[in-house]
Amino acid sequence: MQYFNLTTILSVAVINKKFNHIATLIASGEYKELIKIREFISDYAKKSGLDLKKIDELVLAVDEACSNLIHYSINFDNTRTIKIDLENTDDEFVVNIQDDGKPFNPESVKSPNMKQYFLEFRKGGLGLHILKNLTDEIIYIPSSNQQDRNVLKLLKKY
Repeated sequence: MQYFNLTTILSVAVINKKFNHIATLIASGEYKELIKIREFISDYAKKSGLDLKKIDELVLAVDEACSNLIHYSINFDNTRTIKIDLENTDDEFVVNIQDDGKPFNPESVKSPNMKQYFLEFRKGGLGLHILKNLTDEIIYIPSSNQQDRNVLKLLKKY
């Protein structure tokens, strides 16, 4: 996972890739919105030519990310929103998830020891692990003085 400030990521994106905007969805900070989000991702990923296995993986990753945002970042506040922008490049489908909740440092989360996890019958705490295993790249940009929303970019290669 990469953790960049806004200036760095915009510079990298402008130099290396041309992103084409596909669609935008605004959802409230409630779990009931997850159905709409899953359908949105699935429909546009199909239209963009992503194969079905990759669509399922991406939908699950986005669902996990948005569930965590609703729970931990915006604390079930239905007056707050999650904005999802879909983009693509010649070789990637990109989901940009934005929220105005508490920033999170993904580097602070250690990769779980899955054998120990199952032996201890633990629950939860696998969100980042799921995202890393279901996407090809994750970029997180926390809110700052330069931007008022956190941005999580999930990239899936065609």
